[in-house]
Amino acid sequence: MAYQPLLRINKEQALYRGRPPPNVDRVATEQVLEDGEKDLDVYSAELARLHSETVRLEQKKAVLTEYLDRHRSSVASIWRIPNEVLALIFTLVCCERVRINQPPLADFRCGANLPQLLIGSVCSVWRSILHSLPDCWTKFAVSFSASMPHPSLIQMFLDLSDPKNLFLDITFSEDSDHQKIIAHPSYSALIGQVHRWQELILFGSQLENIEVLRQPTIKACPRLKRLRLDGFFAVGVEPQMDLAPMPLLERLEACLYDPYGPDPSIPWHQLKSLQLHAAVDIPTCLALCENLFSLSLYMRETTLQYSTEPSSKSVTLKSLRSFMLLLTPLVPAGEEGGAESMNQIVDLLSFPSIRK
Repeated sequence: MAYQPLLRINKEQALYRGRPPPNVDRVATEQVLEDGEKDLDVYSAELARLHSETVRLEQKKAVLTEYLDRHRSSVASIWRIPNEVLALIFTLVCCERVRINQPPLADFRCGANLPQLLIGSVCSVWRSILHSLPDCWTKFAVSFSASMPHPSLIQMFLDLSDPKNLFLDITFSEDSDHQKIIAHPSYSALIGQVHRWQELILFGSQLENIEVLRQPTIKACPRLKRLRLDGFFAVGVEPQMDLAPMPLLERLEACLYDPYGPDPSIPWHQLKSLQLHAAVDIPTCLALCENLFSLSLYMRETTLQYSTEPSSKSVTLKSLRSFMLLLTPLVPAGEEGGAESMNQIVDLLSFPSIRK
């Protein structure tokens, strides 16, 4: 039964404004105040009751919604997809190299560029499938800078990719402290898996960054097939690189890397694909590449820093099937240095297996 208020308000009755008249009925006014306070208490209690009832209904609604969502999910078409098909889909989605410098997934947005974390957060079934697919965890990039890679995230990728080979992209920024890097657990974790490295893209600007490929930091790279060295402008001041043994290396990309001659620690005779810049002594290097199938040369110098006498530098690559020459327009207008350098190199090279 609805509450009947003690006080009836006459909206048409004029209320006092300003100073009340001297003949005001104090007894009647006090009764109005007493009845009104009682009505306010009743209204407040009723509002509290209704609020509690609203909260209770909202909670029941949330429980029912979750209950129905679970039943609705149980009959969703996606659950009809066999786990084997889901595994193929996950493998396709996670086939690209991802950068894993951020900390572990603290909130959903942190993993926006990590499909592995997004897929694993959907449900335990998907997470279990993903964790059973080591190929989904083999390709990743890390950057050692003021913001170091998070050790637990690195270790998760290393553990879940085991025993598959790794495809790594490691960057050492210019502002990085080498001593802090080699003491960091993420660096140690990567070095500890050197026996699984199959591809390595290494970018750095300091000579000590090459130590990741040297003894005694590592003993060897027994499975490494592709190596890309990028950004090492000053490496040429060192007489030798002293790289650790790489018995399976067959693809070398020496980008922006200017040694003055063929480094003896590089297994040139194994290489099937080679990418070099013209500042390298190209003819001498190519003379060691007896099994080369593919060659890319980047011309970015106006003059060569080595002799190009045909009697001592001419090279014939019998196995070569692909040759690419790229020119960087750094020569001022009207000068012929770039074209002359290109002609000097090309005149020294012979590729009998390539048809013009």
